[in-house]
Amino acid sequence: MIFDIYGKQVGGKLVVELPYHEFKWTDQIALRRVIIDWKTREKTFAVIKSNLVDLGPENPKQQLLAFSKPAATTITDIDIPDPEFYRIQIQQMDGASISVESIFGKALPKINNIYLQLVTL
Repeated sequence: MIFDIYGKQVGGKLVVELPYHEFKWTDQIALRRVIIDWKTREKTFAVIKSNLVDLGPENPKQQLLAFSKPAATTITDIDIPDPEFYRIQIQQMDGASISVESIFGKALPKINNIYLQLVTL
C-alpha cells in the first residue's frame, strides 16, 4: 500500500495529515520519497523520525531517513529506489507522529510544505 502524506509547519510545529489505516502487527513500512519546501536557503542536516517505526535494536531512534540539504536551494527532493523497511509499532496510522529534527542540534529552517510517500510490505 502507498500513503501520500502532506504537511506544513504551523506555529513552529510540523503538522502532518495522517490518514486512518489499521496495520497488522506483521506489516512493515518504509519511506520511498521526500519533498520538503524550506522557507530559507541554509545548509541543513536533518533526520525524519516516526513512532510508526518499531523501537528495536536495528533502529533505536525510530529514524526513517537522514539527509543533508545544501545552502544553494530551498528544495529537498529525495527518491529512495530501494527503501529500508521497518516493523510497525503503532497499529493505527492516524495516531502516529512524524518529525523532522536536526542531526547536530542546530535549529532547522522553517518548512513551507512537506510531502512523504510511505510504502508498506
